Amino acid sequence: MVYRLSAADAYRKYLVKKIEVKGIAETKTMASDGYIYVERICCSESDAAAVIQYDFKMGSGIRKQYRKVGIGDDLYEISGGLEEYQGGFEVKQINRQEESVEFVNGMKLYAGDINGKVDEEQIRRIQIRETILSHIDRERRLFGRRIKVLSLFFIDEVARYKKYDETGCPQNGSYADIFEEEYRNIIENMKYGPGDEKYRDYIEMIPVEKTHAGYFSIDRKGHVVDSKGKGKEMMSDDQDAYDLIMKNKELLLECDPKQSPVRFIFSHSALREGWDNPNVFQICTLKNGGSEVRKRQEVGRGLRLCVNGDGQRMDRSFLGQDVHRVNTLTVIASESYESFVKGLQSEIAEDVFGKQSRKADVCRDIEVIIPENARSRRVELKVDQEKLNGEEFSALWSNICLKSTYTVNFDTEKLVEDAVKILNRELHIQDMRFKGKNEAAKSVVKYDLAGKLADMTGLKRKTVIEILSRVESSVFQQFQESPEEFIAQAERLILNVKETAISENIIYHTSDEKYTKDKIGPDDVITVAESVVAITQGLYIRPEDLKISHMAQFCCRFIPDYGSLATPHGMESLMIKEGHFRVAAGLFIGFLAKLVGKSGVFYRIAGRQTALIDDVTGTMPPFDKSIVYGPENTKEVVNNLKSRLNCFGAVIADVNDLKRSRIVDVTDGCNGQMVAKLLIDNPFGNASQKTPIAIIKNFKQYQEQNS
Repeated sequence: MVYRLSAADAYRKYLVKKIEVKGIAETKTMASDGYIYVERICCSESDAAAVIQYDFKMGSGIRKQYRKVGIGDDLYEISGGLEEYQGGFEVKQINRQEESVEFVNGMKLYAGDINGKVDEEQIRRIQIRETILSHIDRERRLFGRRIKVLSLFFIDEVARYKKYDETGCPQNGSYADIFEEEYRNIIENMKYGPGDEKYRDYIEMIPVEKTHAGYFSIDRKGHVVDSKGKGKEMMSDDQDAYDLIMKNKELLLECDPKQSPVRFIFSHSALREGWDNPNVFQICTLKNGGSEVRKRQEVGRGLRLCVNGDGQRMDRSFLGQDVHRVNTLTVIASESYESFVKGLQSEIAEDVFGKQSRKADVCRDIEVIIPENARSRRVELKVDQEKLNGEEFSALWSNICLKSTYTVNFDTEKLVEDAVKILNRELHIQDMRFKGKNEAAKSVVKYDLAGKLADMTGLKRKTVIEILSRVESSVFQQFQESPEEFIAQAERLILNVKETAISENIIYHTSDEKYTKDKIGPDDVITVAESVVAITQGLYIRPEDLKISHMAQFCCRFIPDYGSLATPHGMESLMIKEGHFRVAAGLFIGFLAKLVGKSGVFYRIAGRQTALIDDVTGTMPPFDKSIVYGPENTKEVVNNLKSRLNCFGAVIADVNDLKRSRIVDVTDGCNGQMVAKLLIDNPFGNASQKTPIAIIKNFKQYQEQNS
């Protein structure tokens, strides 16, 4: 008996990583052959911008360089007058939603597209750069979780990574040189935000020549060679390469850069050398088409769920619903996303179902694991105003606009009884036996069964224990044979019972309050909590990432207990932003000023962030564990809000539980003081109020009547 776990089953059970693809495609247009590569669209910018690579004329010749361009930028001018960009290469539009750049000549390129003449080396350079960018992005996001991020390059010739001179001394091949050039360029131009101090130190500790390594077969001279070597010159075969790689696997997962600086790995073959690692998050194939190694086999080298610095597997029991948010494998392909997916689908279908499989079966099962397009994560939502204002929708809205609450009151004992019945009846695990063996495979891993099921189902641990204690011994015995499958099935069955109990016992209570159909109109004002704006700008830091100075410990004692600066962490975060001596001097002068009856001096001297910082108690989850700075470019933010929403005005405000309301910024024509007074007595705020955005209806008329 052979237990069969298909690719789709493994994905459904959260046993493997989710796949996303960054496609790099050559695009043929009717325009001239001017070289352009669209790397990315800058979505965080207030004005639309795109990072592109283009040809630039220098005194010594033509070289390729990257630059951020906006609407109106002309490539002919910024290239130094290259003829290939003459006539229509002015940026006409940048679309953030569809990640595209359109030029005056009608040419439209999407992120990842290449226009113009390009050789293989340039394609490989772009692939390597994209891999480094994806690596850095994921590494920054997972750094706080102590998860070592690795990237894997597959190459078709070892000499392209490492070669030897006449004396036998190793030298960089072309791929290694390209990697080091692009890595230095990215690191030198990388911007760090608040909270990135430890990550910046981590990066600065790793020399570029030490952060990449190759794993290949070795000949009798100790030189790395292709796995396809023949004859007596090969001292080792692929098994030796496998041993060489595997003995360093645990070291590669070490987060300390002094012990393990390697983060990028070059390998010759996906199959022959048999290397994989759970913390591979990026796979880049630097190979020509028609490779003997199929796409799914290369991708399979990075599908295992990752582990943290303590060796704990980041599975569903550890991460819950975030398992695929953390465990995502990015494939950097030298083809379009559509082409890659089509090829991968057919290969998986053939492997899983066989060549004679029915098309319907293939489509239904493969659809589950179709890779995402890493370059198209946003969708533009549009409202059809004609339908919104139609009679049919108005009639529907009148029936659903009433606000309501609900209560659920089901019998816990009945839930336990129903859960026991369905577990005894439907929990059945196939006997997991392997060909050539007579004994069942038994797990030696220890599980907190009750704890896992309690976390997965949302039930109390006591309730789960009660259910398990009543399950028949023959059913419960299956846990010893296959714990993970037992837990997965038990979770599904118990959740089914729970959902049925909720649906049968839910009671809705309507109120007289109604939801408004037209959320914001031309006479309304949109108000946003200042810390929410700051969070969207990345202006926050976790307290555990701060190194508290003696000065911060001393100065915080002079701040009232209710203030965000009353803690050493809050004070240290301010000093990092405004300067230790400036804050200390402001505190001292402010103290002296209070002696003569002047207040507010400390806040004027110590800097703008003094009044804006929110400590860990002042922000709604998940940022209630962070210190949030004040927002930046506030005038641009409010103007953009007003423009995008077509409303009377926009306000960034700071309202707290102490009946204090302060306007950080406001659009012209809108009376900020009136807004502040209205917000004081309303549930506006992002702490216990959990209302970080509020709309003041018909404020224009209110302002005119009370001016």
